[in-house]
Amino acid sequence: MFHPAFINQESHGISDAIYASILKCPKRIRTELLMNVVVVGGSSVIKGLSERIQKDLSQLTPHKVKVTIPEHSSLASLTGGDYFSMIESPKWITKQEYDEHGPTLVHTTCN
Repeated sequence: MFHPAFINQESHGISDAIYASILKCPKRIRTELLMNVVVVGGSSVIKGLSERIQKDLSQLTPHKVKVTIPEHSSLASLTGGDYFSMIESPKWITKQEYDEHGPTLVHTTCN
């Protein structure tokens, strides 16, 4: 999970993957993203996970890092699906529409 190379896996550890994802975002929001890392899913119940990710990320950046695991984090996808199912008129955007109109389509469609 943290060092896949130890078991001959050619992939990044979770902390490196989080940091790489943040680096792909615009510079102006990276500090805010580092302060709002939220870990969810079944593995989020591993004891000490948030502390380990916070330690690893803090070694990769000079910026402050805050990692949280919300209550009932292992059920986040179920909760999100439940919430989405209650929306009266879901706003769908296809990849083709997004490619054609760009990110502004999200704002015009979902507002």
